[in-house]
Amino acid sequence: MPTYNGKNSLRAKNMFNQRALYQSNGYTFEIDPIDLWNEKKLYGKIAPDGSTIYPIASVMKRIEASEEGENLFVFDFVADAFEDMRQDYILTQKLNPEGSIFEELLAKKGYDNPLLKWESYSAKIINAFTEEWLSFEKRDEKIVTFKDYIMEFEMFMRNFAHKMPLTLTNYLLTSEISPLSSGIMIELANADHGNDTVKSLFYMKNECFTCYTEAAQKYGFKIDKNAPWRLVADLKSPFMKPYLQKYSQSFESVFQNYYIKTYTAEIQLIKDLLLSSYLNFITDSPYIQMYQYYGKCKKTLRKMIERELITEAQMNEQFPDPFWVGYYIQLLHNESPNILNNSDILNLTSTAQTLVRKNESETAYKIIFEKFNNPG
Repeated sequence: MPTYNGKNSLRAKNMFNQRALYQSNGYTFEIDPIDLWNEKKLYGKIAPDGSTIYPIASVMKRIEASEEGENLFVFDFVADAFEDMRQDYILTQKLNPEGSIFEELLAKKGYDNPLLKWESYSAKIINAFTEEWLSFEKRDEKIVTFKDYIMEFEMFMRNFAHKMPLTLTNYLLTSEISPLSSGIMIELANADHGNDTVKSLFYMKNECFTCYTEAAQKYGFKIDKNAPWRLVADLKSPFMKPYLQKYSQSFESVFQNYYIKTYTAEIQLIKDLLLSSYLNFITDSPYIQMYQYYGKCKKTLRKMIERELITEAQMNEQFPDPFWVGYYIQLLHNESPNILNNSDILNLTSTAQTLVRKNESETAYKIIFEKFNNPG
């Protein structure tokens, strides 16, 4: 097997050629890998119906890690399959894996919580809004109430949402979110995913690699073509099926019972984000100075106005669920402005708000998702 030289630091043309060479000839083993760069980019991030999903943490199980005491987790059925694979591989393979990841197949990385990533990311958006957007042309002086704040934030997102989506639905599909967020993948090394030399020289050229791929297939895993140290649970594999059945699951049910659809949860996430950030904003700057000019001499009178304090209960009373549905639709529209026209947005908002008033929120959220994903 030749050594491949693709890496992210190359000039564009050279990198393109090297990547193409690796994609065509880099992985030549009998058992097919999974290609998360080109063919299955969103594997584990979307359900069969196309909805963006994230794992339920309570169904995670600890796996054996290379660092003693480190807590790494994946879904329970994946953890069981991985442990059986490890034990079988260690007992049966007869080659010399000493000093490589193929010695004990211990995990280096497991589940990477996407909600924590979103919290950090959304905090950066809020910081850009409060520190930069509001300070420009004294926009902050218009913010007296919570309503002022969220309306100005929506205007801010109209300008920037297409480049930095706020909704969990769209953020989880960006390259910032690792495939490890799916709960069904395990990495056995802290290696550079962009370095094709590392992939071929230290992993695929190892004499144990074929045994490793065979063991992976035997227990329902696929090898990531572009990160051969990564194991990916094949949810449709007949060898993974017994592990799913152990927990009364199937390929179809696992998406219902092990994942949450983002569109069912993110309105509350957005409400919580805006309320907490507004309260932080008024804590840092509780007053604004207003100047009034009066009399023939235009004397100046400075007046201090206290910004509105609001509780969660007050927010929910002043801004009920139909309002937030409309606000959410506008955010989605800002993130993907070419999917629906203004008339579509008005009709969708009216339909969804009517459903929410009838206590049919789940139906409303599903319709919103379907409209943005299947606009025709």
